[in-house]
Amino acid sequence: MGNASQRPEGGDKASVRETAPAEPEKPREDIRDKYELGKVLGSGSFGQVREAILKELPDKVRAVKIIERDDDAEGGGEWSNSAMFRQEVALLQNLKHDNIVRFWDVYEDVHFLYVVMDLCRGGEVFSKILELRRFTEANAATLGSQMLAAIAYIHSKSIMHRDIKAENFLLSDKSPTSVVKMIDFGMAVKFDHGIWFKEICGSPHYLAPELIGQKYNQMVDMWAFGVLMYLLMYGHYPYDSKNTRDIMMKVLTEPIRWQTKAKLSQQTLGFLKRCLEPSVRKRMTAEDGLKHPWIVGAAAPDPELEREASTKNEDVEDLNEFVRSAHRKVTSSRKQVDQEAETRRTEMLEKINKDFEKGIRLGNRLGETPQEDFMSRPEYVRRDNRLTTAPSASKAVSESKTKAATPAAGNDNKVVQLTPTPKADPKAAEKGKKKVVSIAENQATADDDQPVKHQRKKKQAQTA
Repeated sequence: MGNASQRPEGGDKASVRETAPAEPEKPREDIRDKYELGKVLGSGSFGQVREAILKELPDKVRAVKIIERDDDAEGGGEWSNSAMFRQEVALLQNLKHDNIVRFWDVYEDVHFLYVVMDLCRGGEVFSKILELRRFTEANAATLGSQMLAAIAYIHSKSIMHRDIKAENFLLSDKSPTSVVKMIDFGMAVKFDHGIWFKEICGSPHYLAPELIGQKYNQMVDMWAFGVLMYLLMYGHYPYDSKNTRDIMMKVLTEPIRWQTKAKLSQQTLGFLKRCLEPSVRKRMTAEDGLKHPWIVGAAAPDPELEREASTKNEDVEDLNEFVRSAHRKVTSSRKQVDQEAETRRTEMLEKINKDFEKGIRLGNRLGETPQEDFMSRPEYVRRDNRLTTAPSASKAVSESKTKAATPAAGNDNKVVQLTPTPKADPKAAEKGKKKVVSIAENQATADDDQPVKHQRKKKQAQTA
């Protein structure tokens, strides 16, 4: 017997057990192996959003959301950037639906978490509300049917979104009837039927009565969807006020005004009333909503165009600037991007890029590598087989950790508070030039306007 075997008690006839050989170390797979990180598309308290250009197919462009790690930040816990990022990725990697954003790849290194996702060119549904003031019933039905399909799908997977709002649905193209994508699963949670939740989370204008009462289930998503559809067709929220407490009191005590300047058909009104039913038991489910005549009769969305095509030479409109302007006007308490933190992030990314060029891979993939068409090409297989761990990687990680003494920007909303939702101010639609908006960039805006966090668990003061 060799050194790798041993004889257990029981005599010469006892069986011999061989120690299994150690599995070879899995090569590091940095995000820069697959993507070239391009220009900055957006910034927020969490980090940056950049173009992610496929090296094997340079004409294909995706978006990468780069999150500063705050695993060790004081008071981080389940609402830290890292925790919410991992929650979102864990849920989205198991979801496949035409109306839910696709996550392609997830990576990490000592400083950042990276998630590569679809690039969506149409911007937020909220931005279209600002542009059009309000949607026609027909266009609203086209969008609503897709949103409802996404909600029904996640509910069938026992997932509650808990932050349904206009900012968390993106249009794949500039048309108001293009394909819609649900985004931002940072507040989402798995649920079991018959189990009630108590955490207050979401955005003030979209809070269901039972969520304010801190005893709710997945039906809060349908209430929030009803608020969104009301906003689409009326151009304003069903309940509004300058402060969050007043909004919540109105939700609990006042009836909704159904006939204002916008005159809706009885069929449309009937649908909205079923969604905005205060009683959870009487409220329409997502599955029932898909069977409602108003939704069944909705026109199909426009054919989805190639999402990943490069836009370097394309003269396209961008709703981003005037959307940001509208957000700034109606959300005076919103924190601006810390320029010092932004500079530090950029410098750290440049340092990691230079290390990568020297053969030092500080990053690693999280999860399995998705199979894409180009991966079957012989030249890709040969190159991929040559991936090895750089000898100096461990040392570089150690040195990088030592140098990273500056605390991460982390969450701008460590203090648990209710943040005002953006108002649909139609005048904002007339200002600003228009450029391309990415799915992740719009998500960056939503991250800046942090939703309501867990108020009962997090009461400590926030450091600026």
